[in-house]
Amino acid sequence: MIFVAPFGALDQIKTAVPAVLEMSTFNAGNKYSDFDPSLDKVAAIGIGGLIVGKVIAKNLLLLGLLVIFEKFWIVLIPLLVWGWKKLSDKSKHNVS
Repeated sequence: MIFVAPFGALDQIKTAVPAVLEMSTFNAGNKYSDFDPSLDKVAAIGIGGLIVGKVIAKNLLLLGLLVIFEKFWIVLIPLLVWGWKKLSDKSKHNVS
């Protein structure tokens, strides 16, 4: 359970926790105490797999951006130069 409240309400939350936990119920067979390793599947990926998956996703995104840049660099370079000039012009006009 997650309680969201100002820090000043910490004492109230501590006293309310038992009552709130009594209100929550789980379907039969879905409680933590009902776990049976011989029947229930456990995620085999682990924290290492999650980290590797995130690294792979970032690298695929960068690879995709490089492919787009490779195919459309002739269009992107002039757009970047134009944008740079626009930003430079605005900064010159804003000087008092």
